[in-house]
Amino acid sequence: MSIYDVDFNKIVVQASPPDKRYRLFVAWLKALVVPIQWLRDLWMGSYRTGSTAIAWVNGTSYNKYDRVQYKQKVYESLIDGNTDEPIVQTSWMVVQENFIGVFERVLYTGNKLIFEYAINKYFGSVFRQPPNVSDIYTTVTAKPYSVFTVGGIENISSVVYSNNSSQFIINQYVFSPFANLTIHVPVALFNSLDPDPLNCEKIIRNYADQYIIAGILYNVITY
Repeated sequence: MSIYDVDFNKIVVQASPPDKRYRLFVAWLKALVVPIQWLRDLWMGSYRTGSTAIAWVNGTSYNKYDRVQYKQKVYESLIDGNTDEPIVQTSWMVVQENFIGVFERVLYTGNKLIFEYAINKYFGSVFRQPPNVSDIYTTVTAKPYSVFTVGGIENISSVVYSNNSSQFIINQYVFSPFANLTIHVPVALFNSLDPDPLNCEKIIRNYADQYIIAGILYNVITY
């Protein structure tokens, strides 16, 4: 048995002297390890491999300890007959900031195919294997600048050293930052992320910034 498969309910029985394994005594021991088993199930279970909690449904009554997924987080009900929205802190407790398991998340990169799979899974949209287009997809922006010539005579480059050059270097170009890629998001999904439209793009960027290489500028647009 590995640490990921440990069951404290079995351990307390196996660790007890055979002549002490009365039903009431075993039940008492199991009650003592409930918090430890809860932590094991959380960190070695759903945090590691991903939560199986279903999406929260408005108007549904949840019992204590029921778990739901709400806006990428996993919440656990603190009361019976819970009909509150998961953001109500007296009724719900956040047990996972991300419903996707950490063993899967460490494999995500900024590679186009992997990134599109990851961002669609995170926001609950549909990923489609190329050449089909996913709900959230990316496109690369062509560079708007051409290569320039160093030197004073057309088509002839000067010799450039670390601190001088054989001819003057043309300095008539004006460069400005430009987006290297664009993330395309369905407008319905984009608007559902937050009541404040100004926060919707921030939510997309907070996720994308984890995987897009630093220094690469990008746009977020809807369609």
